Amino acid sequence: MKKTIFDGRLFVEALRRLRTIGIVHAAVCTVISVMPLLLLSVIDEYDFDLPYTTIAMLYVSMYVFAPLYSLLTFRFLMTRSASDFHHGLPQTRPCLFLSFAAAAAAMYTAVVSLVAVAGPAFLALRYGISELPIADTLSWTFGLWLGGLATMMAAALAMALSGRVFSAICAWVMIAFVPRLLLAVLVNGTLQVASVIPADQLGWFLGLPNIVTFGNPANSLGVEWIYTAALVLLYGGLALFAFCRRPSEAAGQSAASRGMQTVYRLVVGFVFCLPAIYSLYTMFTGVAEYGMLFGEAGVVEVVMYYVTALMAYFLFELITTRKPKNLLRAMPWLGVLVALNVVVIAGMTAFTNMAWSYHPEASEVQEITVVSVKPYDYYGLDNPKYEDIHGTTFDGKGKEVLCKGLKRGIQKASSNPYFSYLYNDDYGEAGYWDENDEYVYPSGTPMTVTAAFLQDGRTRYRQFTLTAAEYDTLVELTTKKGA
Repeated sequence: MKKTIFDGRLFVEALRRLRTIGIVHAAVCTVISVMPLLLLSVIDEYDFDLPYTTIAMLYVSMYVFAPLYSLLTFRFLMTRSASDFHHGLPQTRPCLFLSFAAAAAAMYTAVVSLVAVAGPAFLALRYGISELPIADTLSWTFGLWLGGLATMMAAALAMALSGRVFSAICAWVMIAFVPRLLLAVLVNGTLQVASVIPADQLGWFLGLPNIVTFGNPANSLGVEWIYTAALVLLYGGLALFAFCRRPSEAAGQSAASRGMQTVYRLVVGFVFCLPAIYSLYTMFTGVAEYGMLFGEAGVVEVVMYYVTALMAYFLFELITTRKPKNLLRAMPWLGVLVALNVVVIAGMTAFTNMAWSYHPEASEVQEITVVSVKPYDYYGLDNPKYEDIHGTTFDGKGKEVLCKGLKRGIQKASSNPYFSYLYNDDYGEAGYWDENDEYVYPSGTPMTVTAAFLQDGRTRYRQFTLTAAEYDTLVELTTKKGA
């Protein structure tokens, strides 16, 4: 009877094929986890609550070894003879994929689980630590283990969509890294220039632990772990679908189909267009006259960026297909790339203009609530003069102060990008370190506030900086309310 879901013999065979990479994975990560701690033990210095070498091992596992497991497991898809052999097995395509993918996940999980305890175990034996950081270690291990499964399934999807190793690696980078890169450059870049839209309003979206992280996905609880697990299922499901639909003849080709080759090429071209997109966006919003750099050189930069993008677009096609005639087929699709640039630049510009268009008069707003407060001075939180007024709702004089601060923030943001308006003399002096290496607090602490403006039944959140005098006025009003 033909097995349709899982085959134990295929599972064991896949484990046998992965035994070498499993041993290498375990050896490398053990060295990463234990060797620095061993060196520290020689000089008898260790004061960490959590062995950070273990964290380093987990990151190496997630970004290096996890995709390697998929690459080696499904490498038969890259050569025609091996692909024909595996596709000719009596097991169904879903059974073949699930058995092999389960073996890769099992080997990866076993190695990570064993090596994750190496660092804490060494600390217990060497220093006699009775209270090991079990909670932190488990949190980091589980979070980055999930991230590793996501990178593994992304690599499996890339293998199913490609016919050569180079194309598969490029596809994995596109799947695993490009989405987060687009968030960082386009979304965060737009928020940075617009500046009056608080980033924490999109925190649930920007902070999700995608397989590429710019923060810490490992020790977050709740929605982040659920999201990462959803990525594992999504990439795994797409990889299963692509594997089952993939023709054996795709082995040795640049991609599983011409359509996927076109998608790859467009993604590569668009990524190389990002610097030009951001430069043009700053030009159209008026924060920089010509581009990312001030002066006439910005125009030259934009041209150079687009020339580089064109070179990457055609070079990728030439390297992956190895057929110069395909360059002619790729030319009509440049119109799609141009359209993507226009849509993205227009969207970023429209969002920024929308953010800057809202600067109401105090009489137009029912009330304004200070949601959060962040000191302008780095050490402001320790300033004994600092008073937190978040959660306070203002009317009258308070509304006038906040509306004035928002207008000034928009004016300065539209003329100086990258929050340079914060470093203006209008906000007074910051603290400083004196000759005795003691910190001297400023007489007043300018504050960056996030405020909720209630107008006509709708609440809008804006972020801007108040001078020390303006903030002191709000503190006085808050004190009077509490009196």
